[in-house]
Amino acid sequence: MLREGGCHAVVPDLHDHGRPPFSVQHAASVAAAANALHGPVVLVGHSGAGPLLPQVAAGLRQPPLAALFADAGLPVDGATRLDLIGMEQPSAAAQLAADLAAGRPFPSWSSDDLRELVPDETVRDHLIAGLRPRGSDYFSEPIAIPAAWSSVRCGYLRFSQAYDVPARIAEARGWPVTRLDAGHFHPLVDPVGVTDALLSMGSEVALRAPAAAALDPTWAVPARHGEVALHFDERGLIPAVVQQHDTGEVLMVAWMTQESLDETLATGQTVFWSRSRDERWHKGATSGNTQRVVDVIADCDADVLLIKVEQGGAGVACHTGARSCFFQPVTG
Repeated sequence: MLREGGCHAVVPDLHDHGRPPFSVQHAASVAAAANALHGPVVLVGHSGAGPLLPQVAAGLRQPPLAALFADAGLPVDGATRLDLIGMEQPSAAAQLAADLAAGRPFPSWSSDDLRELVPDETVRDHLIAGLRPRGSDYFSEPIAIPAAWSSVRCGYLRFSQAYDVPARIAEARGWPVTRLDAGHFHPLVDPVGVTDALLSMGSEVALRAPAAAALDPTWAVPARHGEVALHFDERGLIPAVVQQHDTGEVLMVAWMTQESLDETLATGQTVFWSRSRDERWHKGATSGNTQRVVDVIADCDADVLLIKVEQGGAGVACHTGARSCFFQPVTG
């Protein structure tokens, strides 16, 4: 569709030797194809290709005009693909880690798995035929961010709810963000609509988006309620009520220090302070029941936090194995 619109577009094949470093080899494949084009280049990365864009940019003869992330993960220097999936979808990452440890490569989708997301059977079959399932060496490989990335202007196109967090992060950093209520494989379902969105965003990014040099190119979950002067108690703690974001169900209450709150905001997963163990506590690090942060809100006195999350793992928040820590009726 981009070619039909008068753009010189290329979808390069990714080449590797079947062993790490995969990111370096794949980025080189893309850069070589892009360097064969004439004129300024706009990079577009979908899904897992997003974190590769900094390495691709570093391999270009001239800096790209823009880099667009389409329902894609954002680059985090030194993070693995599994790390990035965990930041976006903690429960999916836990299941993937278990599958990889058992020797089951990913992706291994069938036609039935994708029937709802990609209704056209011919398109769906073509997608499945092109899959290249990978093992743990691929998903556990750290991906570096070259220094050249600091001058690239970026934008974000969000298709599915699974990528709400990176879209919010992009928005908080001043990038243009367009949200479409669609599925992850929307470019295969509505190529005309996606093409129009990419062309519009490319123009907007080139005109007004801040360069990455002004940004921290790492993950952070933005607080959408402005800067708040929080009040920690004499022990340096603040209580946090954890709530399932879409149902309002109260899952648990825990305590945070300034450091654990900062880590929660930086990683997008809840990190608390255990008073009984007197140590930092990354919720779900052992059990797999991590919590993806959707929002952090302070109360009117700024001495209690409400943390809205997507409960991951087995959907269990309580150490007893219950969904919620609140299940014991109190009667008079």
